Amino acid sequence: MRGVFVTVVGNVGADPVARDTAGGRVVTFNLGVSERYFDRSNDQWADRPTTWYRISCWNAQLGRNVGECVRRGERVMVTGRLRFSTYQDKDGVERASLEVVAEHVGHEMSFASTRYIKQERRQTQDSAGEDPGERPELDEFGDDLDVPGVDLDTGELLDEERVGV
Repeated sequence: MRGVFVTVVGNVGADPVARDTAGGRVVTFNLGVSERYFDRSNDQWADRPTTWYRISCWNAQLGRNVGECVRRGERVMVTGRLRFSTYQDKDGVERASLEVVAEHVGHEMSFASTRYIKQERRQTQDSAGEDPGERPELDEFGDDLDVPGVDLDTGELLDEERVGV
C-alpha cells in the first residue's frame, strides 16, 4: 500500500480552481470538516474546530467533473491519499498543511440530492487499432486537460522512466 488512504466528508470552502503546474494540470479546492458532538453541559449539539484539507484532483476526467459539478458550500465525500507537509507563510511562521490527492469525489446525499450524468470515456484506438486522431479533452476555458506524467485512467503520478523525461 502506497500512503495512507482516507475518506473525508465536509463542505467545499470555495469553487474548485484549475491550474497548470510543473507536474501538469490539477484541479483543487478546500474542504472543511467539522466534527459534531453533543455537549451535555449545555444540553445541545456543538461543532469542534474545523479541519481544512486541500483536495487535489490530478486525474483529468475527475478534475473536469469536479470543476463542472462541485461548488462552494456543497457537502462532498473525498477518498484519496493523505499527505502532510509544512511550509513557511509570508510572515515566516511555520504552518502545517493536510492534502488529499483525490481518487474519488462525490456529493454526500444525506441532506441533498444530485443527478448522475455518465461521461463517455475517451477512445484511444479505433477498432482497427489505429489512433482516431487528435481529439484533446478540453476544460471550460478550452484548455487541453491532458496531464503529462499522470496516468489518465487512474490519476497515478508516473515515474520519470515511464513518462520518457
